[in-house]
Amino acid sequence: PVLALNIALLGGIVLCGVCAYLLSVELTDSPRASMVGATLFALAPFRFLHLGHLSIAAAWAVPLFFWALVRHLRQPSWSRAGLAGAAGVAVGLSSVYHAAFVAPIVPLVLLVGLRRGPGGRGVWLPLLATGLPCLALLIAFLVPYAQALGSFGVAAAPDDLIRYGADLSSLGQKPGFLNASAGDAGIDPEAHLYPGAALVWLSVGVVLVAAGAAGANAADAPA
Repeated sequence: PVLALNIALLGGIVLCGVCAYLLSVELTDSPRASMVGATLFALAPFRFLHLGHLSIAAAWAVPLFFWALVRHLRQPSWSRAGLAGAAGVAVGLSSVYHAAFVAPIVPLVLLVGLRRGPGGRGVWLPLLATGLPCLALLIAFLVPYAQALGSFGVAAAPDDLIRYGADLSSLGQKPGFLNASAGDAGIDPEAHLYPGAALVWLSVGVVLVAAGAAGANAADAPA
């Protein structure tokens, strides 16, 4: 058991970096930027604050799922569709939270695939043939959770959604758990795990750099 735990925990952190790198390269085509992003994802402080939860280390399934799905939408194949389905099952089995976060994004990715990918039967037939059985498998595992909602979880304590929910105002302030006023706002310290204003400035910087690069490419393009 100790060996299995260490492999799952340490291997999961490594896989988080590897899978995040694959997805980032697929989306940005920039190995250097992808290396930075993968390192940030693998070594996120939230992951090490919750080492007791293997589901946090198993977050590698999320970028692997989206990488396989995006790659299939661009270059359809049965193997990529099968990998997307298997990774989707891994997402759901690793954490109900992961499944809840990923599910609303999947239709958006598929819509983008409809507009930018080759489309056609070659894309959607493999997805349906592999995705539906995987979805049925996930539903079979999730049915007991749905049945238990009457006495546990959200149905029993709806206030927990507010208590443990993220306070979006923390995007612009120092995380409360770093000082003595962690509980002053009446919100659980975990709600303040956002990177604060640094995220806003980083996003602005990325937009400016991307706009400058696009302008430079447009100027260098032949008339």
